[in-house]
Amino acid sequence: MSSSIKHTIPNWFIWLTIGMVLLPCLIILGLYAGNITETAGYYGIEPTDVQFSVIIYYAAMASFFPFEQRFLNFFTTRHYFLLGVFLLTGANIIFYITHNAFAFIGLRFLEGIFSSGVAGSCLSIIFSRLHTERAKAIGYSIYYGILLVSAPVGMILSSLVVHYFEFNALYKSIIYLQIPGTLMLLYVMNKDRTKKPIPLYQLDWPSFVMYALILGLTGYVLIYGQQYLWLEDFHICLFAGIIVVLICLFVLRQNIIKRPFINLRIFHYRNYCLGTLLVFLFYICRGGLGISSTYFSNVLGMDPIHVSLLMLANLAGVVVGVYVVVHYVLLNTSMRKIWFWGFSFLFVFYTWMYFLFTTDADAGTFIIPLFIQGLGTGILMVPLILFTVSSVPVNISNSASAMGIGFRFFGFTFSMALIHFFQLYEKQIHYTLLQEQVTSLNPLSSERLLHYQKIGQSTGMAQDQAGLFANKLLFSTINNQIQLRYSMDYYAMISWVILGILLVIALFPYIRSTTISFRIKPVPF
Repeated sequence: MSSSIKHTIPNWFIWLTIGMVLLPCLIILGLYAGNITETAGYYGIEPTDVQFSVIIYYAAMASFFPFEQRFLNFFTTRHYFLLGVFLLTGANIIFYITHNAFAFIGLRFLEGIFSSGVAGSCLSIIFSRLHTERAKAIGYSIYYGILLVSAPVGMILSSLVVHYFEFNALYKSIIYLQIPGTLMLLYVMNKDRTKKPIPLYQLDWPSFVMYALILGLTGYVLIYGQQYLWLEDFHICLFAGIIVVLICLFVLRQNIIKRPFINLRIFHYRNYCLGTLLVFLFYICRGGLGISSTYFSNVLGMDPIHVSLLMLANLAGVVVGVYVVVHYVLLNTSMRKIWFWGFSFLFVFYTWMYFLFTTDADAGTFIIPLFIQGLGTGILMVPLILFTVSSVPVNISNSASAMGIGFRFFGFTFSMALIHFFQLYEKQIHYTLLQEQVTSLNPLSSERLLHYQKIGQSTGMAQDQAGLFANKLLFSTINNQIQLRYSMDYYAMISWVILGILLVIALFPYIRSTTISFRIKPVPF
C-alpha cells in the first residue's frame, strides 16, 4: 500500500474519494457541451469558438502530461494536489466574474494545465496502489469509467444550473463540487514527505511550447478550416505551414537531446502503433453521439434537461460495459474478441439510429440504442488504453502515455472537425436541394404553406400575420429536414468506417493473438 495514504483508511473510501476529486476536473472538459448556444451568448462569441475552447483545454492537458511525473517527484502528492486545486479554483473565480472572450480562451488553456495537476495527483495514488493483476484491471477500469461518465454527468449538471440560475453559476457549482473531494483526499493522505524530492532541473520547456502549439494550431485548423474554406484562407495556410515546421523541429529535437520530452522510440513497437491507431478511430466513432443530442434538441424540441436525462441510458451502458469487460481482461481474453464486440455495439448504435431519425419520435425509442452505444464505449475504452501502454518497455512507458493522450486529443478533435464539416458542407447541399423543390410552383409546398396559414388563422391571427407564421413554420420544417439528412449521412459514414474496422479485426491474423500484459504497471493516459 502506498505510504502517501493512511494505512487505516479502507479501500472503498479511497476509491470514493478519488472519484469525488476526479469527477469535477473531468466535467470541466465538456462543461459547455449541452449549452453551446448559451455559452456563446454569454461571452459574445460564435458556437465554433466555444468548441475551440474545449480543444484548447484538451490540448493543455495533453501537452503538460509529460511534465506530470517530474512535478510529482518534486512536490509531495498532497502539496501538488493542493496547488492544483488552488489554481483551478482561482481560474473558476475569474471565469465567474468576467465576460471577456479573450480571457475565456486563455484561461481555458491554463485551466487544462491546472486540471492536469489535480488528475495527476489522483493517478499517482491509483498507480501506487496497484500491485496485483486484479487490482490493476479494477483500478484502471474505475478511473476510465469515471472519465467516460463525466460527459453525461457534466451535461446534466450544466443543463440544470443554466436552466435555474445565471450562466456564470456554472463556475460556482464546479468550485462547490471540488470541496467534498478535496477535504476527503486531504483526510486520507499523510502529511509527511515519504521520499526525497528530485529537483526540477532540465525541464524541456521548448519542447512543451512546441508540442502545445502543434496541438493548439492543429485544433484551430480543423475546427475553423471548413468555415474559412481551408487553404483559400491566409490564416489557415499560415497555421498549417507553422504546424509542419513545428513537427519537424519537435521530432529533430527529441532525437537530439539526452532526455527527450517524448521518447519517439515508442513507435518502434508494433502493438503500440496498432493501439494508438485504434484509440484514434475509437474517439472518432465515439464522437458521433453529440449529433444525437443535437437532434433531440433541434428536431424533437427537447430542452437540455430532458436531453441530459435521456443520456442517462448512455451512462448506464458505460457502467455496465466497464463492469463486464474487466472480467474478460482478467481472464486474458484475446483483444480481438473484446474489440470486435465493442465495435459491433457501436455499429449497431449507428445503423439503428440511422433508421430512427424522424421529425416525430418518442424519447423512449432511443433508450436502448443509447444504452448500446454506452455499452460499446465501456467495453472498448479500458482494453484499448491498457493494451497500448503495456506494449512498450517500462523505461519509456511515460512517453507512451504522453503520446497516447495526444492521440486521444487528435481523435477527439478530428471527430469534432468532421461533425463541423458535415454541419456546414452537407447542410448546404441539402438546403440547395430542398430549395429547388420548395417553390411556389410546387403544388405540395404550396399546399403545405396553405395548411400552415389555416392553422394560424384558426388561432385568431390576421391574414397577413398567418402568412408570416406559415412561412416561418415552413422554414422550420425545412431546417429540421436538413438536420435529419445531414445526421443520417454522418451516421451512415461512421457505420461504414466501423464496418471496415470490424473486417480488419476479424481477418487480420496478427490481431487474433493480442492480449494485455500486466507484467509491468502501465501508466494510463
